[in-house]
Amino acid sequence: MTGPYLEVTWTDPVTGRHGYLVIDTLLRGVSGGGLRMRPGVTLDEVRDLARIMTHKCAVTYTEGDLAIPFGGAKGGIDADPRDPGARDVLKRFLTAVRPLIERCVAVGEDLGLSQRLLDSVLGEIGVPSSGEAAMPLVPGGAETGRRRLAEAGAATAGGLSLPEVVGGYGVAQVALEALRLRGLPVPGARAVLQGFGSIGGSAARYLAAAGVRVVGVADVDGHHRAARPRGERGGPGRPLRRYVRAPSYAVSAVSAGSSASAATASGRKKPMAR
Repeated sequence: MTGPYLEVTWTDPVTGRHGYLVIDTLLRGVSGGGLRMRPGVTLDEVRDLARIMTHKCAVTYTEGDLAIPFGGAKGGIDADPRDPGARDVLKRFLTAVRPLIERCVAVGEDLGLSQRLLDSVLGEIGVPSSGEAAMPLVPGGAETGRRRLAEAGAATAGGLSLPEVVGGYGVAQVALEALRLRGLPVPGARAVLQGFGSIGGSAARYLAAAGVRVVGVADVDGHHRAARPRGERGGPGRPLRRYVRAPSYAVSAVSAGSSASAATASGRKKPMAR
């Protein structure tokens, strides 16, 4: 493959922080990928993730799917999402790249940013949705696409908002299918998870529901392991429920000794990137 189709480097006029948007490929004029915010994010990182999105979009599409295949893109902002000024930095970045988001880049939540926050800020600058670039490609037109998106946003799964759990559900299903392909039993399998956002929390929920025991979690604040069942060799650990400061839906979805994020399940400590 050739290099990226387009790379944008943005400098925040207020803080001097940098933001990046990379379109690796366009398919039918549109690309898609997440927007992350973390201290130290680089153009190289965003470029690599945009290339991964190109491959991801290609391999997950099956002819006849209702979902529309896109090219790959990614965005990143070099800022701490917990900083009081982070929302303003995000708003200035989105304002700067608004023409691309409206015409050729469908963005979504990623590390450090929630979909709810993205939707709120985009609404403030007059962009109807983070998937606006894709709306004209929806059968029935842009208004049909916006209506479907609104319906999906209002839907629930197990009493929880569909947008909050659908990504983690996909991660869990991939991990479960990997176990089956390797001929390993799902009940009793162990998972170690990295991160605890909406993806990770819901991945833990669905892995636990399938019988997987989540034994470790790591996030930006550190890492911890679950308490071992009585009779199992090794140190006692501490229940993750006491460690993880996370959305209650995720913690309550798994047992007192397990909770987590973006995942591997097979007893091997090899977390998947979000």
